[in-house]
Amino acid sequence: MINFSFLQEIRKFELQRAIAHIPPGSHVLELGAGAGWQSKWLAEAGFTVSAIDLANTDYLSQQEFPVVVYDGIHIPFPDSHFDFVFSSNVMEHVLDLTTMHAEICRVLKPGGVALHILPSTAWRFWTSLTHPLGVFRQQYLFSRSAFLKQPLAVLRALLSDPFPARHGERGNTTTELYFFSPLFWHRNFQRNGFSILLSQPVGLFYTGHFLKSSTWPIAFRQKLARIMGSACRLYVLKNPPTPKP
Repeated sequence: MINFSFLQEIRKFELQRAIAHIPPGSHVLELGAGAGWQSKWLAEAGFTVSAIDLANTDYLSQQEFPVVVYDGIHIPFPDSHFDFVFSSNVMEHVLDLTTMHAEICRVLKPGGVALHILPSTAWRFWTSLTHPLGVFRQQYLFSRSAFLKQPLAVLRALLSDPFPARHGERGNTTTELYFFSPLFWHRNFQRNGFSILLSQPVGLFYTGHFLKSSTWPIAFRQKLARIMGSACRLYVLKNPPTPKP
């Protein structure tokens, strides 16, 4: 079950970390904008913003900003159109990263910047470790009265779903520890022509199960991130200049 209020809270925190790297007055494209929360906040901060996402996004009912539907492959804007491309927890869901990077390079102006916020190895580790708690929580929320009367229902749910699911588009739950690492992403970005200007933790701890979403405040999650690791990393990339003919 998605806690939209908590999700908005952490996405706003992550965007605040990103905005410091976006030059004032930039024309920004958000990839995988979902409900458009972050696009809306970027527009409120004074940026010119365009947003795109797939037609089957889970967030259409929550939409708060105009989001253009696209095919997930071809970005529907002309060459050299944007100063800045932004994505949040999107690139791990892109199967053909080479084509996506090429499209980002195409729509960015020469020397433009891309910024991607991506789940970390720490997020994968703690989300996997707390999987039984996530199953328990889901069963309890959906059938609280049944749980109180029939605790074996929760045990059956745990036995029927003992292993966490893969989150992204490559590898498995175990190998995602690598595919979500800076090592993988640095190699991928550089292989596709980007220069890495910055790579750092966002500095917020949470898991994919939204555990303690209503009881652990952001300040406490910041402290936890120093011990248990940040759920996401921020990558700032420079678009390669267009070669002169």
